[in-house]
This record gives sequence, C-alpha cells and structure tokens, in this order.
Amino acid sequence: MTLALLSGYDRLTNMAAVGVSLFSALSSLGLLLCRRRTALPSDSGVFRAPRGVAELFFVGSLAVMVSLIATASVEILSALALIGVGVPIYGVIRLRRARGSATPT
Repeated sequence: MTLALLSGYDRLTNMAAVGVSLFSALSSLGLLLCRRRTALPSDSGVFRAPRGVAELFFVGSLAVMVSLIATASVEILSALALIGVGVPIYGVIRLRRARGSATPT
C-alpha cells in the first residue's frame, strides 16, 4: 500500500511484472528439471505437453527477464533487490521449520 501511494500505480505494476516473469522462468526451469529426472512411460495416462513447449516457454521467460534487466530502471532494480532480500529470509524460515519438526514434542 505504501509503495502504491508513494510511487504510483505504474511503478508498482512494473515491479510486479518483474516478479511474475522471474518466478515464471524459475517454474518452467523446475518443470524441465523434473521432467529430466522422472521418466514416465508413454502409456501412463498422464498428460504431457508436446516436446518443445516447456523449453520455448522457458526461453521466452528468460528473454523477458533479460530485456527487463537490460533497461535497468529503478523499479526493476528495486524489485530484484526486494526479491533478493526475501531469499535469505525464506532460507531461515525453512531452517527453523526443519529444526522444529525434528524435535520431539
């Protein structure tokens, strides 16, 4: 809410677009890695997208991220900084949960 009031709606949507495109690229990369590790038989009944669709989406998402970072505007750099600050916080939270579940109650 503070960002919307101080910066304006346009800057806020630019920051959100950076986050969405970054996590879309990471999700498609995760899908590609999961497909590589898990071999499903062709008669398993599970839907699989045609070959190349996930790869094309990943390349497109990566191209969007590169073009956004290349503009190097204040909104994009601040969005990446906010996401970067959240990564260690996420790691700490996961570590706390792992330690909490390992201790007997």
